Amino acid sequence: MIFSWDHAYGAVVRQAKGRYVDMNENTAPQTKKELFVVFGGRVSDTREKDFTDIGKLDVRGFFDGYEEALAAWRAASQLNVDDAFTKYVIVRLW
Repeated sequence: MIFSWDHAYGAVVRQAKGRYVDMNENTAPQTKKELFVVFGGRVSDTREKDFTDIGKLDVRGFFDGYEEALAAWRAASQLNVDDAFTKYVIVRLW
């Protein structure tokens, strides 16, 4: 006979679930941490994201929410609305 933890102790665990609080199931859900960066600069082609000079990138900041990153992107893009070769992007890091 092959020993199985589920077979040997499964009934005990299933009975205990009704009597004890499982902290993993009843705790507040973990919120996923997110991190975004907003940066921009001059591009060689308006249809691409190939920046011409990486050393001159304008980093607007790091943001822990998409809404804040979007607001920063909009503000930076609006400042450069007349220059078609300046592009800002939002990159999700995690």
